[in-house]
Amino acid sequence: MKTITKNLIVLSFLITNVIGWAQTNPTAFNLATSGNYSFTNWPASSPAGTYPANMVFHHFSAMSAPLSTATAASDITGVYNSTSTTQTRMNGLDAGGFSFKNNNLTTDISGYVRRRLGEAVLAINTTDRTNVQVSWVAGEIGTATNIVHAITCQYRIGTSGAYTTLPGSAQYLSSDPSASVSFGPITLPSSCDDQAVVQIRWAYTYVSGTASNPAPQLFVDNISVTSIPLVTISSIPNTCLIDPPFTLSDGLPAGGVYSGTGVSGGMFYPQTAGTGNHTITYTYTDGNGISNFTTTTVDVSMSHCIVESQLNATSCGATGLALNSWIYCDGVYGATSYEFTVANSSLGYSASYIVNAPYKGLSLNKFPGLLNGTTYNVTVKVLHTGVWSGAGAVCQITTAASPTTSLTTASCGATNLTRGSYIYCNGVPGATSYEWTFSNTSLGFNYVYTVPGPYKSVQLVRIPGLVAGETYNVGVKATVGGVQTPAGATCSISLSSSYLSPFETDYKNMEMETTQSAVVYPNPVSLNGEIKIQLNQVQTSTISITDVMGRIVFQRQYSDLDLISININELGVSTGIYNIAISNGESIENNKIVITK
Repeated sequence: MKTITKNLIVLSFLITNVIGWAQTNPTAFNLATSGNYSFTNWPASSPAGTYPANMVFHHFSAMSAPLSTATAASDITGVYNSTSTTQTRMNGLDAGGFSFKNNNLTTDISGYVRRRLGEAVLAINTTDRTNVQVSWVAGEIGTATNIVHAITCQYRIGTSGAYTTLPGSAQYLSSDPSASVSFGPITLPSSCDDQAVVQIRWAYTYVSGTASNPAPQLFVDNISVTSIPLVTISSIPNTCLIDPPFTLSDGLPAGGVYSGTGVSGGMFYPQTAGTGNHTITYTYTDGNGISNFTTTTVDVSMSHCIVESQLNATSCGATGLALNSWIYCDGVYGATSYEFTVANSSLGYSASYIVNAPYKGLSLNKFPGLLNGTTYNVTVKVLHTGVWSGAGAVCQITTAASPTTSLTTASCGATNLTRGSYIYCNGVPGATSYEWTFSNTSLGFNYVYTVPGPYKSVQLVRIPGLVAGETYNVGVKATVGGVQTPAGATCSISLSSSYLSPFETDYKNMEMETTQSAVVYPNPVSLNGEIKIQLNQVQTSTISITDVMGRIVFQRQYSDLDLISININELGVSTGIYNIAISNGESIENNKIVITK
């Protein structure tokens, strides 16, 4: 039996001195349920292997460790009443706290390892707590020695990882001429708030001097950790002045008291508070009599009485919308107008349009500059009793990918066409013009012709330079919302070998007959001038003026006139070349005009 015991002792020594040690973590002191933490006494008679409440004492893994390498290795399990002056030890100082002292004597007191002191670790639970503050007293017992040690206060969140020194002055040096120094209260960083475990340690570490010499005896006493409840309150939505009183219930922890203008008995009375922005205070006192408070605001106004609106279930989230599709909002009883706002912040785009009730919808073509294949945020405001509401919930809509157009089935591949033949393209919703491109690479021919307005056809007489019997490729682009669509599929058309009718052999005369149905003058015309359009007969005409990009700058219908006057100054255009399209409903004639200063 003695042999077994001896072997166990040797094995324990080997594990302790070669393999390493085991250290424990203290149980965390709960600041929320137990109040403030206080340590003021550690009796010298305390049994070996015991520690102050919620604390533990540790050896370090290295002898005379500096703070940078001070890592816990094992629990200290020795007595606290040794009077030895040559051995490493801790002492209970009764009302004076506890002390550390490293010595180099090879014979250790049971439960201590020479020159490996050491740290005192306190664990606290800061759940639902904030403003955690630590204070303590540190100092030296006896006379100064020629080796300097320090007591440094550090913290960490949880039970592992590196420690961080508390902010401010958190270190006592044995070289300090003061026998003792009071520290704190020092506030732990906010990251330590509301944590299950925060460990605070007082590390006794080597600083300078001959490390093997007897170290100074340093003590720690009067440790205090205080906190206040972590109090929160949710924001209160904007409130209608004539709303009924409502219960305030979002303050945490529950059980606190609400106060402020319009507050009584935990209720908020909007009419009592009156119009304006009011501060609501929530104060909570815990079971230990410790209080804290927080505030929020509530805005009271008649403008918040209006029911907000948003896109209805069909329009909200709609995708694949054409640029002339309609969107609708939910109706509000008594509303007189609705303001729709379409926005895309990444594009820097925002546009609004108001419709009057009872209408609750509008076409997307009311928002110039919308792009195909793009997602937009849409909000709606409501005008009610002369007051606009705030914007309702945001809905998203997504426009369809850029449309394309090409010749219709009947026109694509058509043959034996003459100067009087029309070819047609497929319509694009919302298109304001169509651009036709005729090409024949073997002839080196390429001609682009733009038809303003929603016309989806072109008569071949409008395309100069076509050669009888030849085949041409035709592509069509549309302009929608000021943006030109990509080109669709290219189709071929073939001209008759008698493309010029026998009576049309004089091409110049034919062109004169065609172009002289209207005379536009003067040309050029100044910005302050006036365009005259002389028709060859009294008729109803639509006049469209487009710039070189095909954008419409003017469009108007004139009834029963043969002379039309247009004031350039009223167009709001700049100098440049413009196209004037004259349509009688059956045909379109194009004229170029130059506007100068």
